[in-house]
Amino acid sequence: MTADAAEAPAPRVYYAYAPAWGDLSRALADLDRISGLGFDSLLISPPFASGLEDAVFRPVDHDRSVFADEPSTDAVLSRLAAAAGDLGLRLLIDLDLQRFDAQHPLAQSHPDAFALHRRSAEDGAVDPRRPGPPQGVALARLSDPASAGMILDFFSARTERWFGHGLAGLRLVGLDSAPPDFWRDAITRFRAQRPDILIIADTPGLPRPAVQALAGCGVDHIISSSAWWNGRDRWLAEEHEALRTVAPLLGQPEAPYAPRLAARLRGETDLRAAYGRALMVATAVGAGLIVPMGFEHGDRAPLSRRTPVGHGPLDLTDEVRAANMLAAELGAFDGEMRLLSGAASEVSALLRVTAPDVRHAEAGLLALINTRLDAESEVRPSDFIGGADAAFAPFQRLDGKGEPYAPLGPGEVR
Repeated sequence: MTADAAEAPAPRVYYAYAPAWGDLSRALADLDRISGLGFDSLLISPPFASGLEDAVFRPVDHDRSVFADEPSTDAVLSRLAAAAGDLGLRLLIDLDLQRFDAQHPLAQSHPDAFALHRRSAEDGAVDPRRPGPPQGVALARLSDPASAGMILDFFSARTERWFGHGLAGLRLVGLDSAPPDFWRDAITRFRAQRPDILIIADTPGLPRPAVQALAGCGVDHIISSSAWWNGRDRWLAEEHEALRTVAPLLGQPEAPYAPRLAARLRGETDLRAAYGRALMVATAVGAGLIVPMGFEHGDRAPLSRRTPVGHGPLDLTDEVRAANMLAAELGAFDGEMRLLSGAASEVSALLRVTAPDVRHAEAGLLALINTRLDAESEVRPSDFIGGADAAFAPFQRLDGKGEPYAPLGPGEVR
C-alpha cells in the first residue's frame, strides 16, 4: 500500500546458473521465457571454464567458456548479450577478482601474486566428517599493491572486450578479499570502459563494517539479506538502515547458493504460500529484485550442472511476473525503513519512504505481512500506525482491490 507514491524504475534481475544450461544454444533458447517473466536483467554465474565440475568460482581460464558448444568466452558474451538485448534484457555476469584455479595460466605465470592453501598446525586435526578447505585454489594477493595492479590489468584487458561485446554489468563477489581502495580503482576502470554498466556488490554474509566501507566505491546496488528474514525480527530493518547509504538494496527471496527455500520448510507447510510470501517480501523491502533460477518452480535441489532445473512442484510464472511489475515501481522508496510492529504480532507492518528521514518523506510504502502460513490474520492498524511518526494521507492498496486493512490470507503480503 502506498501514500502519495511516485513511480521509479528498479532493476529486476534473473540469476541463472550457467552450467545448468550445459550448452549456449540452451541458454539462448531460455531467454524468451526469462524475458516473459518480466525481468529486465539477466545475471549469470561465472561463464568461464573451471577445472572441477560446479567449481564456477575457481576458473581455470577466463578466455574459455563453460559451455560445451562454444569454447570462447568472448563469443559467448557477444551472442548472449545480443540475443538478450533483442528481448529487453541486459546481460550481467558474476566476477570474482580473487579466486583462480591453481592451474590457471595467470597463477602459473605469476605464482608470487597468489597464495595457495596449505594445511598447518593452526588448522587443527582433520575431522573426517567434514569437507576440508578447498585445495588447488589460488587466491590473488589483492592487498599487495603490485599483485593487485597486475590482477586489475588482467581483468581490465578482458572487461574492455566484454563490454564491447555488449556485457552490461557485473556482480562483484568476494568483496572481503581486498581493501575498499582496490574496489574503487577496479570500478573506476570498468566505468571508464563503459560508463553505464550496472555494478552489484554481493554483500550478504559480509560484516556490516565491511559493507559500509564500500560507500563511495561506485557500487550501484548491494543485496539485502531478506532471503533469511522470518518476517518478524527487527534485524532486517536495522540492516537496511545501516547499509542504505552505501547503495540501494536489492531484495531476494532465495539466495543462489544457500539451501533452497523448499528444503528449509517443514513437510506440512503450504509451499505456494511460503514461496509467495518470500517473493513479495523481497519485492516489498528491495529497491529492485533478484530471483535465482528455479525459484519460479519451487526447486528443492541446489544449483548444479547435474541437477535438473525447473522441475519443482510449483508454477509461479504469474506471481513472478506480478512481482516484477510491482518492483519496477518501488525504486523511489530507498529512504528510511521502519518495522512498526512487534515481534509477537502475527501481522508485521514494514514502512519504507522516499527520504532519509520518515518525517520529511513525501511518500510512504506500507507492507503488511501475515507471518502465518496456515491461517489468515486480522489487521489492526492501531497496533502500528502510531509508530510511523509521520502524517501521510490514508494508505491505499496498490492493486486497488478491497479495503487496505482487510484480513490477510495465509502468507499474504499486501
